[in-house]
Amino acid sequence: MQIYVNRNNQQLGPYTEEELKTLLATGTLSAQDHAWWQGQATWVPLSQTPFAASLPGGTPPIPGTPAAYPGNAYATTSNMAIWSLVCACLIPLCSLLSAIPAIILGHLSLGEIKRNPGMKGRGMALAGLIIGYSLTLILIFVIAISVLIALGNQVKSTTLQIQEKQSSSDSGDIDQPKATPSDSNTNSTPAITP
Repeated sequence: MQIYVNRNNQQLGPYTEEELKTLLATGTLSAQDHAWWQGQATWVPLSQTPFAASLPGGTPPIPGTPAAYPGNAYATTSNMAIWSLVCACLIPLCSLLSAIPAIILGHLSLGEIKRNPGMKGRGMALAGLIIGYSLTLILIFVIAISVLIALGNQVKSTTLQIQEKQSSSDSGDIDQPKATPSDSNTNSTPAITP
């Protein structure tokens, strides 16, 4: 890797890692000097690079800390994480219309942050996901309960209508007298016998 150093507005190098460590150890370069190498977005103070262990009294950055990722002084926040949280906060107003984008943007921003460890916004992305999923589940539960209540009321009203029809047909049979065989013989003409 070819590393360039900016010291007092003068570009020095390129140096290899070993040469740079030697220059830092001898005091030729200081922690305030800036370094750049291919793939690096901006010039970074040497104190924030992986070569900081070569500084007098310096300790290497701990992996996972912001200083471990060169260029983190200019780290950006994931825009998708911000929008995930915004959409999640709009769920009570817009219902599922903002829940789906909150969940999608939350997952996309977590992927982006995973690919770029120096990027910020993981907390916002997680908050957007948690709010999005939980409020979506609550909305689905409320809708399901409402549908079940409506179906129950419909079944109840249909059952009542059927019972009313049955009771009215049963009561109609009681009000009308039934014909008996003796009644039918009295109303008919007598049979002629030879």
